[in-house]
Amino acid sequence: MEGNCMDPMPLRTHLLRDFGNHLARISIGLSPQTASPSPRRFSQFSPPTLRSMTSSETPRILAVEDNSETQLLLEHLLKGSYETEVVAGVEAALAAVEETPFEVLLLDINLSEDQTGTDLLHLIRERDGMGQVPAIALTAYAMPGDREDFLEKGFDEYVSKPFTRDDLTEAIESTLNPA
Repeated sequence: MEGNCMDPMPLRTHLLRDFGNHLARISIGLSPQTASPSPRRFSQFSPPTLRSMTSSETPRILAVEDNSETQLLLEHLLKGSYETEVVAGVEAALAAVEETPFEVLLLDINLSEDQTGTDLLHLIRERDGMGQVPAIALTAYAMPGDREDFLEKGFDEYVSKPFTRDDLTEAIESTLNPA
């Protein structure tokens, strides 16, 4: 009987990823079934404004996400408010922090089988000048206790997938302007 049991985690992760991809396509004006743009989606778009930034510079955010549709969604939701660099993995993220100073890290947790967003956070925080840069966990883990778990692992904020523009900007603003 043991071989007939299904592990619910891969199924849950798969369903959440499919749902996130569906939302990503809709959010950037693409039909969930086709790749044809919907012009009215873009004409209704107005980028969010920064609510409480005191600096005249646009904050730089490094977003590390391995899913290409979620990458597009992040770029779309954050453009106009933040200078965002989106990379797909650990090596690209480490190269980016060597070249550019970032004010916030937005890290997907399930990056690969070898390294997670938590592993990446610890590698980045070991770099000179990166020890205090706030980091936001971006994850499909949304069970009770997951948020606290990621905060204990060193993240400053937590956003669960699927997410909205408000979810992202609230997390980013709270890390940039702690109470």
